Amino acid sequence: MLSTARKCLTIVLALAAAAIAVTPAAANAATPEHYVPCEKWLEIKPHRCTFEPYANAAHYQQAPITNIHWRSWGGRHAVGRGTFVYNMGYRAPIRFQLYWPIRDDEGDFIYTRLWGVVGRGSYLNDHGKRVREPARPHHPFRMRLG
Repeated sequence: MLSTARKCLTIVLALAAAAIAVTPAAANAATPEHYVPCEKWLEIKPHRCTFEPYANAAHYQQAPITNIHWRSWGGRHAVGRGTFVYNMGYRAPIRFQLYWPIRDDEGDFIYTRLWGVVGRGSYLNDHGKRVREPARPHHPFRMRLG
């Protein structure tokens, strides 16, 4: 009878060890990651990103954003703010939202749309001094990401 109890205990411990070993893999499979296409690769919650409508897009079609702070990430929407950087030292605050996630072959999500509003910016004049834009210009835009 003692050997039967030991066998049962050994089986229970083996099943518990197998359940513990399988749990992290199952947890990763159950929570897909959300990615955004930045330049040539996919990133999770990037700190800086150059959003492009398609590969090798011209500079005027891109939206380079630095100092990104994410208010939310994952789910149907990702909301962030940062600094829109462009030619000739132009900088402007930007609020933006990533949306329309699609599922890839591995079960993760990739955001495919960007909506944003560029605020009052500044640029460098011919003498290297920073000049602010006129009061309250807001430039909304939408972009497909690819």
